[in-house]
Amino acid sequence: MGVITISRQKGSLGDDIASLAAVKLGYRVVDAREYHRLALKCDEKFQGACAAFETEMSLGFFERLFFKEPANASLFASLNCELASSGNVILLGRGAQIVLNNEPGVLHTRILAPKDLRMKRIAQKKGISIDEAAEYLNHYDKRRRALVENVFAKDLSDFSLYDLVLNTANLSAESCALLICQAKEMLGEGTSQQAFKERMAGMALAKRVESALKKQIPTLPHRDISVEWAGAENLILTGIVRGKRNREIALKLAREQPGVGSVTDELKTIDLSF
Repeated sequence: MGVITISRQKGSLGDDIASLAAVKLGYRVVDAREYHRLALKCDEKFQGACAAFETEMSLGFFERLFFKEPANASLFASLNCELASSGNVILLGRGAQIVLNNEPGVLHTRILAPKDLRMKRIAQKKGISIDEAAEYLNHYDKRRRALVENVFAKDLSDFSLYDLVLNTANLSAESCALLICQAKEMLGEGTSQQAFKERMAGMALAKRVESALKKQIPTLPHRDISVEWAGAENLILTGIVRGKRNREIALKLAREQPGVGSVTDELKTIDLSF
């Protein structure tokens, strides 16, 4: 059961490389629109608004809206885990390399290229001038960095997030796809397919519950509610909430979520009096 995450710069041939690698491995590529379709199915409150923004605005605007609330970052993490649990997938962007960081058997790849080369590729593909391509890339790169930094508090250029970094200045898309396939083979599965599937499904459940709690429970910015999977259908709640009443509500909500067996309470409370 293979999982590969690919983070790529615009104009680096990352999408082409992902498609080629998927064909060679028999994997499925999961792109932005599939993430969004899943998100809309999971979160009914967002269906109407997000559908409108998808048709009228760019995906970047949709993502900024979607990630504005902490609960939605947890939901997106849940979707990453859910997609990974199906196996044999290549997850494109959307912080998958961060959500699945240090998961055994998951290959994290970064595709990049010099900016001048990316500008030329964008200009040729879109039929625009080099200056227009430069402006487009500056805007896109800035938006993408801000999104990941705001949501995950990580830097896309932090190479410790990746197992494999490929520069397409001198490597063709075909060569990069072959290198990814070879790296995945050398990395191996890391754990049994069944154990990996169960862990990903458990993490998806935990983050889905975490999202539900963050929508309802006031928390402190420096110590938000966190829900961790503890095996089977068991979850652990940690973090700080405001007052004992909110703690009781959080536990009740968690226990009522579909798929939850038991909940271990490690929440702390703080009373704010003014």
